Amino acid sequence: MYIYSFDGFDGKKESSRALLARAIDMFSVDAELAVRVPGEELVEKIVTGEHGKPSIPDWYEFSVSHTGDVWAVLFAGSPCGLDIQYAKECNASRIAERFFAEEERAKIAEDPENFWPIWTRREAAVKAIGSTVTGSIPSVLGEEIELEGKGYSLFDIELLGEHEGMYAAACIEGFPDTVNYYRL
Repeated sequence: MYIYSFDGFDGKKESSRALLARAIDMFSVDAELAVRVPGEELVEKIVTGEHGKPSIPDWYEFSVSHTGDVWAVLFAGSPCGLDIQYAKECNASRIAERFFAEEERAKIAEDPENFWPIWTRREAAVKAIGSTVTGSIPSVLGEEIELEGKGYSLFDIELLGEHEGMYAAACIEGFPDTVNYYRL
């Protein structure tokens, strides 16, 4: 599992695609891929699934997320999801009541600070299976979760750099041998 992050993202789609191409080029070297296709060429092949999950046919799995000026991508050999979020004002209890499992709602009732870590884990899980937050998934409080009959691992992650108030999580089918972090 390889995670690349970038500070200074301007929020534009073109910038995201350029960062993805750059990350693909770095991943090809870092993962010592036998066949290296230029990132710009692969980005042009992106297709989207039913709920908007991007993929590149016959290539590695990936998941992109951004918040504020931070952009990140996760590459893996199996279905994966990544979510990063800066904490912001919201009606956490109302959102939790609508989307979260019962034990997750109890954690938020204990301490409202638990909202964003749970939110990013849920987002990472639904991204891994190409679903939406409105889809029904079990609690994400543990390190493992079953989604669509398959076992997935959940991780709270910290991106490289200074990101006060940011939460990040990854979800991947199976269990990765290593987690590699890089900055673009």
